[in-house]
Amino acid sequence: MKLKILNIVKRPSKYGGFFYYIYFKSLNEGNSYKTCVAENYRNYKNWKNIIQEFYKTKKVLITNVEINGNLVNADSIPKITYESDNENQMNIFDY
Repeated sequence: MKLKILNIVKRPSKYGGFFYYIYFKSLNEGNSYKTCVAENYRNYKNWKNIIQEFYKTKKVLITNVEINGNLVNADSIPKITYESDNENQMNIFDY
């Protein structure tokens, strides 16, 4: 399943560092999902590059995540995916 990152909200943690609340939309079904990662958690290393890429481009698609209900498992190891057709990729981010 391909998920488009819609937004990332960065909030300070009272224990130091930041929480990142990540919001997604499925390109397959159109469903919405979310997850939360924190700089102080071990799973942050799996999401760090994706968060940085989103802040640079605002256009990130990911695959290889486990979904339960409307939550993306933050312990998943997501992978950035790229569309081969640039015109098609731009249409994905127009909505």
